[in-house]
Amino acid sequence: VPPEETMRELLDLAMRGDLRKIQARLAQLKEQDSSYGPFAEKLRQLAEGFKLRALQDLIEQHVGEKNDQ
Repeated sequence: VPPEETMRELLDLAMRGDLRKIQARLAQLKEQDSSYGPFAEKLRQLAEGFKLRALQDLIEQHVGEKNDQ
């Protein structure tokens, strides 16, 4: 899962419905660190399917996750 700051950025974009920026940010994530690939791909699929609520829910599940461990 990407860093907290990135997750919050993605959540903000999802809440604004900015699918283009979400997809651009996810592409950057995959280039920065291939370990984010599977997570970024799942979010990308939701974005492409215009499933904003599901996208927001998935991101919200992971916000703060690293701090909780």
